[in-house]
Amino acid sequence: IKFGDSKLVLKPSLRTTYYDVTKKNYLEPRLSATFSLNKKLMLKGALGQYYQFAKQVEREDITNGSRSFWLLANDSYLPVTSSKHYIIGASYEIDDYVFDVEAYYKDIDNDTRYTLRFVPTVGRGLSASETFFTGTGKVRGIDFLIQKKFGDYTGWVGYTLAKSEKSIAQFSATPFPSNYDVRNEFKSVNMYEMGHWDFSLTWIYASGMPYTSITGGYIITLLDGTEKDYTSPSSTNANRLPDSHRMDVAATYNFKHGSIGLSIYNLYGRQNVWYKKFQTITDTDTNEKYLSVTNVNYLGFTPNITFTYKLK
Repeated sequence: IKFGDSKLVLKPSLRTTYYDVTKKNYLEPRLSATFSLNKKLMLKGALGQYYQFAKQVEREDITNGSRSFWLLANDSYLPVTSSKHYIIGASYEIDDYVFDVEAYYKDIDNDTRYTLRFVPTVGRGLSASETFFTGTGKVRGIDFLIQKKFGDYTGWVGYTLAKSEKSIAQFSATPFPSNYDVRNEFKSVNMYEMGHWDFSLTWIYASGMPYTSITGGYIITLLDGTEKDYTSPSSTNANRLPDSHRMDVAATYNFKHGSIGLSIYNLYGRQNVWYKKFQTITDTDTNEKYLSVTNVNYLGFTPNITFTYKLK
């Protein structure tokens, strides 16, 4: 729908999904809009309703690093996740360059998290109500982008300032950061074409992701005389891993029927922490127990060689 000599363009849409598991229809109305102030500057906005039937569930594992996994939603302990998205921004284009800024807000309902922390006895049969917990979430942020679109040299520089948090009563009485709450992220992507050669260089920086740590431990002697170790967790995702950064480079030579290339992941061998591993260790000399904390890192300096040959 165009208005005002096509300067204002509205794009309404409606998506409907029948989900066989819950036997329900889900309506997803959406609206996007652009307004061209002139040939170079454009304002834009969007809003919409979204549903997630294949749910991404955050799994809390305090001792061995939290992960996420995917499950199909149902009508009981895994309700369909829904979210409302609100976006507003502007872009400015001149010659080969685009300058773009975009702010967003997401209001999430039926956000589910999995943990074994509240199970009375691990090893027996578990019920879903003891391991899956559902609440709400909020994501807000702003993206900045500068992009060079044409020429031998192309690429872009982007920065994101964001905050992602959850509200699930079993984990905290107040909102807490989600597992993927990265407050600051900077990325620079650079590509250069020279004859048969393609070169690329990427540098990424991200502030530390949150995690739940172990603050201490204790031992309980059971009625049969045996002892059982217990640990005391910190507040949910109350700690932050160190900031991470790395540089990736690649060079590719293209010939008539294919290409050969060399790429290096993490060129300067930065030790970026993936997660912290907590273990209870018993001293063989004193028989005393203590908590060991180990950093588990991502890949360091990793070269790769690729060869592609096209038969036709």
